[in-house]
Amino acid sequence: PQGARVRPRHARARSELIDPGGLNMKARPARSWLKRLGIGAALVALVIWAGYIALSHAFYHSRMPEHAGVGRILYKRVQTFGFGPGGNETGLVVFRMSASAARRLQADPDAFFQKVSESGSGRCHRFANWTETPFVPPEHRWGEASRGAQPGSPATIEEITNQFGFGIRFKSRYVRMLNKSFAEPGSYMSSGGCGRVVLMPERRAAAYVIVG
Repeated sequence: PQGARVRPRHARARSELIDPGGLNMKARPARSWLKRLGIGAALVALVIWAGYIALSHAFYHSRMPEHAGVGRILYKRVQTFGFGPGGNETGLVVFRMSASAARRLQADPDAFFQKVSESGSGRCHRFANWTETPFVPPEHRWGEASRGAQPGSPATIEEITNQFGFGIRFKSRYVRMLNKSFAEPGSYMSSGGCGRVVLMPERRAAAYVIVG
């Protein structure tokens, strides 16, 4: 027809050689489907990971005393050695302590711990006999990490968590925080039904210690 443009025969042949049978057009939907599948799988993995983190944090929060002002987790390192009755676990979980709880503890420790003991329910929340730091271990010190320690010197987090030969390394920042708290007045430690707890109001921090 008048005005219509006709593609040269050699141009059509070249196009067919570049994309014979329209394969490129067919491949695009396949690549798009694979891309959507990959994004969906990544989102599912992210949701599962977020759920695991939430459950893990809830588990360790449940190990801390009620009404102790424990907030978000600042640091966590826990390692399991074996399973079942013969297994063991070593770890350190450090929490942020609320400013109001830290002030209440510093102002009146007796009233603070009275409320903590009254509010506790269940085996993991029974904390009694809080000891104020400095914390000096008994004459017979614990484990490999105590070798070379001077008699009467304060405990260290390495010594406390390695009483039975299952010691692990922790981030140096939190090792210094715990060891300084054990050596100075103003922090408090107690053992409950599910682990040992350290409250450090001057540093607005609390720790759950798993003895390995």
